[in-house]
Amino acid sequence: NSVNGRELRIPYPWLVFNEKVKVNTVFLRDSTAISDSTLLLFGGHVSRGEV
Repeated sequence: NSVNGRELRIPYPWLVFNEKVKVNTVFLRDSTAISDSTLLLFGGHVSRGEV
């Protein structure tokens, strides 16, 4: 179980992750919620899509 998985609402608009694993459902590993400004300052290549 994940710390972020227990959250009903994530306090920032972006959820970045290191690894996506699909077994029966999709799991995001090493995920962190970040703000727009953090993404603009420190994000490299950004892709937006469905998980």
